[in-house]
Amino acid sequence: PYRANAVEKSLEGQLLTAESIAAAAKRAANRIDPLNDIHASAEYRAHLARVNTQRALQLAASRI
Repeated sequence: PYRANAVEKSLEGQLLTAESIAAAAKRAANRIDPLNDIHASAEYRAHLARVNTQRALQLAASRI
């Protein structure tokens, strides 16, 4: 597990719009150093980090 504290801080006090969510998800993916192994490439893992962050933030926004 990885907690993107800098990304969290950048969202504090912000509206969760489609644009802010996409930007935060991109920042989260860019801040990790994913493993590259026989199960998945580092690029794929970074992609998953972006997609899963975006989905989580969209779900959070729908609950506000």
